[in-house]
Amino acid sequence: MGQPEMQPEGPPQDGRGEGAAGLRPGDLAGRAFPLGDWAEPAQRLDELYRWVERGALDTAAWYLADRVWKRRAARSLRCGAALGAVAGAALPLLDLTLSLIHI
Repeated sequence: MGQPEMQPEGPPQDGRGEGAAGLRPGDLAGRAFPLGDWAEPAQRLDELYRWVERGALDTAAWYLADRVWKRRAARSLRCGAALGAVAGAALPLLDLTLSLIHI
């Protein structure tokens, strides 16, 4: 018994997530393997190399762009925590200073 042949229900996706169920544009998704003629193997291998390289560069750009807002939010939280620690240490000292002045 062989596996039934699976046929796609639509055109191949372009790898960016448009048209895929449940994916937002820009999400990582699989890309259709480029069809080509193997009459000239060296040229075909060069095309495949460029296709893979383009996909790797797109994935790296997607990853780095997605990290920007996360990095900024983390930096803001760290600054807020540092300011809270300074305020928490300064307020008792300020209270002590004011109580010594009034004695």
